Amino acid sequence: MFDLLYDFLSNVTALEVGSWITVAVSILFIVMIVRKRNRDERGWKILGKASIIAFIFMMVLINAMAKIIGVRGYDVDMGMIQWGNTITWIYNTVIMVEIASIWIIRKIE
Repeated sequence: MFDLLYDFLSNVTALEVGSWITVAVSILFIVMIVRKRNRDERGWKILGKASIIAFIFMMVLINAMAKIIGVRGYDVDMGMIQWGNTITWIYNTVIMVEIASIWIIRKIE
């Protein structure tokens, strides 16, 4: 399991794909924020709740990644590809969780 994660984080193709996904997800998130429908009080309330959910998810994910790297026994000798992949995929998953949270909260309320 740890070797699979390490191989994924060391993969240049995963970094390139993650970078393109970052662009697409960021544009989608910005469009969701600036839509006229989201600029009223209800929209800001939904965005606030989704941001809290995404923040909690990010804290759990970052701590899990730190624990995984610590268990593996790395000497913090990660290359630029590993750091780039780690940051890119954490950002992508957090923004995807926020977008999903906005959609779910909007359907509930």
